[in-house]
Amino acid sequence: KTVTVYSTTHCGSCASLKKWLDSKGVEYQNVNLEERPELQAEVIAKSGSMQVPVTIIADTDGNEQVVNGPKFADISSALGL
Repeated sequence: KTVTVYSTTHCGSCASLKKWLDSKGVEYQNVNLEERPELQAEVIAKSGSMQVPVTIIADTDGNEQVVNGPKFADISSALGL
């Protein structure tokens, strides 16, 4: 599975989520929406919100699970942790 975290620079929840993923040994791509504002519309379309963090977990078939906010239990479940 591939994990992408959409975040912003000064988001405390984003920092907590990334620290948690690091502690679990989960590899992820961090996309800072302040540095990549052109992706904001795509994130809103996928998540239904502009609240960060938004975590997208994709499997090898291209199916995506979108988790809004730092919902560790939902992310754990999606990753099989």
